[in-house]
Amino acid sequence: MDRVTYIYGLRDPRNGEFRYIGKSIDPKIRSRQYCSPAECRHHKSHCSSWCLALLAQGLRPVLVVLEVCPPGSPWWLREQYWIAEGRRLGWRLTNHSLGGEAGGLGAKRSVEFRQKVSAAMAGRPKSRATRRRMSLGCLGRPVSADTKAAIGIANRGRRPNAMTRQKLRLARMGKRLSPEARAKVSAAQRSRERSLWEIERLRWYGRHISDETRLSMAAAKLGRRLPLAVRRKMSESHKRY
Repeated sequence: MDRVTYIYGLRDPRNGEFRYIGKSIDPKIRSRQYCSPAECRHHKSHCSSWCLALLAQGLRPVLVVLEVCPPGSPWWLREQYWIAEGRRLGWRLTNHSLGGEAGGLGAKRSVEFRQKVSAAMAGRPKSRATRRRMSLGCLGRPVSADTKAAIGIANRGRRPNAMTRQKLRLARMGKRLSPEARAKVSAAQRSRERSLWEIERLRWYGRHISDETRLSMAAAKLGRRLPLAVRRKMSESHKRY
């Protein structure tokens, strides 16, 4: 069930400086957690270390509610906004990531840590709501050239299933590409390696073939037995029509 979400900041009682931005559905409980040495030692983060240093001096972090997000609103975007705004203003935040549903996005992790997380998350399906939040969190985020190249290499040669192809078709239906985009697609298609069957199909596409040529082609193919995989493809193709 959706609840009100509070975006809060932790201030240093010595100088009033904000040192951490987070979210909670109950700020009072979260404030008690930051004032508990056992809780701080359990989490082992930069923020927890900062809180432990305050507690050792007999001080406590001050929790301040920065924004109240109504039920169902994209609180993760507001948390990301406050973290980005705080860094813009020069706050020495102990946050390691960008916040929100981005998880650890922006945090620098070791190779060993990333491998452990990858192994733990492998095979775990995400709910539709989680996927939607992740999509909104990444919406509009600029992607570097290196990341684009890595995504291209990872997806190269992968054939999407029928459901994915149908979703892609519906998403692109009615959209008109710009001349620059069409030029990029054309250049990418020209450099792509094609199978012999694709080359033959493209070679004859749109051509008007005379009756004599058709008879000659039929006679040349008469008696040729196609491989089982090709026959299955032709059968599936004909069934759709």
